[in-house]
Amino acid sequence: MRRLTDADLSALIELARANAQHLRPFMALGRDGFEEAFARTHFLSKIASWGSDAEFAYGVWLPSTGSGVLRQAQHDILIGVVSLHGLMFDSRQPELSYWIDQGHEGRGIVSRVVRALIDASAGPLGVQAFVITCRTENLRSRAVAERLGFQPAGTQRRMLVTGVSFEEVRYELPVL
Repeated sequence: MRRLTDADLSALIELARANAQHLRPFMALGRDGFEEAFARTHFLSKIASWGSDAEFAYGVWLPSTGSGVLRQAQHDILIGVVSLHGLMFDSRQPELSYWIDQGHEGRGIVSRVVRALIDASAGPLGVQAFVITCRTENLRSRAVAERLGFQPAGTQRRMLVTGVSFEEVRYELPVL
């Protein structure tokens, strides 16, 4: 896991494009599926806001000696993103979000990366509790939250920019 920078933008867009159908129910990357300009603006705002007390976005990378668009510095391959956001306005209950390449699901990678981010940020950022929200039907994301000890704290209706309405569950993990 390492901080996303402008140099990672091409790999990030290519990863999102490759997973657009898989991500579409959970993440808006354009009004009609994947739109590169929309995705570029979305990811650039995440990268630009890093460290502003609003968001910390990290790439999830696997070492590789292969080649291709997703290859980056030191031959690493971008396979996902994990973010910590919502630290502004003296909120000490940041939200964690994450997504991973469909071909790398089910290997425990997301659980390990989210745990590492929790462990690294709880003390230095003065976090009182971490929050994960996900669609009620997103069983993989819910399993990550539950595996890490998060407790359900309610549900609410939300709407994507695409106009799709859905129900999501909020999980909380108090910092002891």
